[in-house]
Amino acid sequence: MLTAMAFRNISRNRRRSILSAIAIAVSALAIVFAFSLMNGLLSDLVGNVQNFVSGDIRIRHRDFDTYEYLTPLHLSVVEARNLQQQVEALPEVASAVTRISFPAVMYLSRSGGSESSESIPLQGIGVDFIHEERYQELSSLLRNGRLPNANSNEALIGSGFASRNNLIIGDSFTVLTTTRTRGSNAFTLEIVGIAQLPYNSLDSRAMLIPYDRAQYFLRMEEGATEILVKRAPSSSEEEALAAVNAVLEGPSEARSWRDIGLAFTYIQTATISYAIIALIFFLLASTVIVNTTMMVIFERIREIGTLSAMGMNPRTLVRLFFIEALFISIIGALCGALGGTLLSAIFGNIGIDFTNQLQGVDFEISNIIYPRPTALISLLVFLYSVVVSALATLLPSTRSARIRPVEALRRV
Repeated sequence: MLTAMAFRNISRNRRRSILSAIAIAVSALAIVFAFSLMNGLLSDLVGNVQNFVSGDIRIRHRDFDTYEYLTPLHLSVVEARNLQQQVEALPEVASAVTRISFPAVMYLSRSGGSESSESIPLQGIGVDFIHEERYQELSSLLRNGRLPNANSNEALIGSGFASRNNLIIGDSFTVLTTTRTRGSNAFTLEIVGIAQLPYNSLDSRAMLIPYDRAQYFLRMEEGATEILVKRAPSSSEEEALAAVNAVLEGPSEARSWRDIGLAFTYIQTATISYAIIALIFFLLASTVIVNTTMMVIFERIREIGTLSAMGMNPRTLVRLFFIEALFISIIGALCGALGGTLLSAIFGNIGIDFTNQLQGVDFEISNIIYPRPTALISLLVFLYSVVVSALATLLPSTRSARIRPVEALRRV
């Protein structure tokens, strides 16, 4: 009988019921979208760190990190290509790439000759573009041109760097850098590709050149500054790290990305920040839901007085309003959770551009973020919204049910 009465009350007061459901739906939608966005941000940060900074496992000379600020190219991973092949052959490893990172200065000659030449600092990275495709599908980041060919003086630059310096495909520039033996070397490169590199600090100053040319220009012989390793999905990080360490010899050492202070600190900081933001969204949404539900109950005091005068006891009244709120909240929360999931999926395909907001931010967060909705997020938000709005009826309905029928009927 109470269920039938609750449905009748909901249908009889359609405007009030619809407004209550909309308030709950909007709150649920906002929470789902916010969580999906934060999930996308965190996944993006982890992906960028593992693709460009540390991999799942990073192999370096054991003293390189201590003197990294000096760019100690002489503290290299010896016989890097042979070691990379040994590591990649391990069943615990999915892929591995060798890299040579080095600071450099680019010299651009503007119209007007040498007097108008401009020097621009940049970060050079020597990569094996064929292996990089297996490691992270680098070609998917291309916006114009192609990837450089091995054994060619060609370069791939970030779109931000190209835009800031008015560089286009086919332009040539001279680069000055310091070799492994602390000598100076200059070489000229042609731009054959422009890529939308994931985050600002990379996109605005990175230059990727063929690995063999970096070795030659820097006099690295068979060395590399690092080898980045991605573990196989079937293997744990501990198993992969143990397997990699087993093939290492000499001064090289392998470290998990979790043990590389800066990278893991970024992830921990981001996780805490996102959790705080999520809590704020929860509190704001809860306030909206609770306020809407309580206002609906207090506006119905005359109705409560009528039902009391007809003989309905306080406990039954509370149950009636609880059932009504439960039905409305289920409809509203379901629409909100589904709407938030759909909205997140749409933006998950097209992305949200934060380029302007991230200008000057030296952090491994991409300019374009893709929200990542999950069934677990939608389910939890749905249940949360239903529980909060249903429980929010208990206090006001209990207080209102205790009012004497005569007093309740006098209220406007």
